[in-house]
Amino acid sequence: MQTVEFAHQHDIAILTISETWLNSSVTNRVIDIPGYKLYRLGRKYKKGGGVCVYLRDSLKAKLLKSLSQINEPGFHQLWLTVQHAKLKSIIVCVAYRPPDCQPTCFVNDLTPALTSALAVGKEIFIAGDLNCNMLSDCVESAKLREFCNTFNLTQLISQPTRVTAHSSTLLDVILTTNNDLVSKSDVICTDISDHFP
Repeated sequence: MQTVEFAHQHDIAILTISETWLNSSVTNRVIDIPGYKLYRLGRKYKKGGGVCVYLRDSLKAKLLKSLSQINEPGFHQLWLTVQHAKLKSIIVCVAYRPPDCQPTCFVNDLTPALTSALAVGKEIFIAGDLNCNMLSDCVESAKLREFCNTFNLTQLISQPTRVTAHSSTLLDVILTTNNDLVSKSDVICTDISDHFP
């Protein structure tokens, strides 16, 4: 219910969610948000993980099935082409990197899909929980920065996205091929999850 209120309160056109924990026992009807179409990808044989996108009904989308996959134990990624009536279409990816996934998964799992998406010739946005603290100089964040540099991606989020009594980390990112398309990016403090949207 909090997700429904959040989407409508903030007038969100595209809502991406990482680590959904959805599996085949949870039907779309149970997690439906009125006024939105749902695209989802969940693990079949293991708990946790999964990704989904809620897309406002006024937007048209096409699932890029060949790019959307869960690599065990690697990346979870769901890719869509999204068309707005008045704007050029874009490609949106929601991604999740499990904590036990090696930092090389940026290259091994995400690079082939991103390379294919770039060949389409549209601007790209990748959003999700990549489980590497972009506020630190750890191995994971260094690999992600290297990945972004290789593909000329800009990371739009600069504030912590997960705050506890003992730490503040930036685990959730929005990467784009064209930050000129973005008028504002921010972190919204809410109790909807242990990560801020």
